[in-house]
Formats: sequence, structure tokens, C-alpha cells
Amino acid sequence: VYQANIFTGASQWPQLRGYTAAYERWDVEARQELPWFGTELYGDIYNLNSANDIFVARGSGFPTSESDYGLMADLGIRWIIE
Repeated sequence: VYQANIFTGASQWPQLRGYTAAYERWDVEARQELPWFGTELYGDIYNLNSANDIFVARGSGFPTSESDYGLMADLGIRWIIE
């Protein structure tokens, strides 16, 4: 996932307007249909490279805050009803 700069805050002074810094995040997803009653096994791993959301003041370019979501994962069985 690539996210470009996103406007986050208005100010009458352009140098105080806020935005998020661009970042790249790597995710992995896997799915496997099982032979029983329309079931599916799935697994997802998010943010393999530990990318952080960084908020920046436009004028200075310095970070004003940072969010660290870390590595996340899901594993489960899904029952598909057709």
C-alpha cells in the first residue's frame, strides 16, 4: 500500500497547515478454499515493514506527531453461503 501526502489541517498561515507524510506499507494475504461445505481458510498479515503514520507541519517539514500501529495479523475460517 502506498499513501501519498494527505491534507489534514487548515490554518490561515500556510506554514501551519498539516499533512501526513507519504509512506509505503507491505501486507500479505492468503486464502484457501476447503473441501467441506463452502469453507475457506484465510490469513492476513499487515504492516510487515512497520511503517508509521507521520503528521507534518507544512512550513517546517518537522513531524508534529507519529502513530505506530505495529504488525497486525488475522487468521480464521470463513463459511461461504451461496
